[in-house]
Amino acid sequence: MSSFSAKPSGQDAPNRVCLFVCLSFLVVATGCADGPFYHMKKLNPIIVQQWNEDKKRAAIYEDRITEFDQLKSQIAAYSPEDRSRYIETLTQKSIHDTSPEIRRRVAMVLEEVPDDSRSIDALVKLSQDKNEKVRMTVAKSLAKTTDSTATQTLLSMASKDKSQAVKLLAIESLGYHKTEEVKTFLAQQLNDRSPATQSSATIALKEQTGVDFRGDVAKWKQYMNGENVEPEVPSLADQVMSIWR
Repeated sequence: MSSFSAKPSGQDAPNRVCLFVCLSFLVVATGCADGPFYHMKKLNPIIVQQWNEDKKRAAIYEDRITEFDQLKSQIAAYSPEDRSRYIETLTQKSIHDTSPEIRRRVAMVLEEVPDDSRSIDALVKLSQDKNEKVRMTVAKSLAKTTDSTATQTLLSMASKDKSQAVKLLAIESLGYHKTEEVKTFLAQQLNDRSPATQSSATIALKEQTGVDFRGDVAKWKQYMNGENVEPEVPSLADQVMSIWR
């Protein structure tokens, strides 16, 4: 018969309790100091190397974001030669960078140089990006140019994009593209079944026409049909609020 017993003998029990307490203290102590896998980390330098590389990647990513923010605020003031060089680099990043956030930042920088045809071309390509946030940024960025290609791109985004958020931003940006084609399109959006679409159309039409019916879709429809409708006079409170916007 085996001498092993499932239950600790009276002599072994105190020893096992003592061992359990010691191990528990060791786990708690090392866990608090440097995680429960302190010894594994110490014995495996590959883990240390991987953690250091991860930290480097995180730092590099944050640095890239900061650089894009700085470039956005400064690129318009650069010399034509420097602007051209940066636009070329940004165009390549818009095509090849695998990070949606970086592609979005590219669009934000290109927005600041709307008179360069290469910026427009890059933004037009980004309007087909698979990432919704990138396309949303493009929809806002294209408001800063009246280039006909940008106008047609916004019309396409406003009518065909699969994202409602992108459509709404594209509609609002069309307010800055003052053509008869755009005005007709915006008037049609007043008949859309979506209140959000109607609201975006009124925002764009206010910019387009300089008239303000304060989101009153019925009055906007009358106005766009050629009827004589008096715009509402903003209250004193609204006038004060508009100063701070």
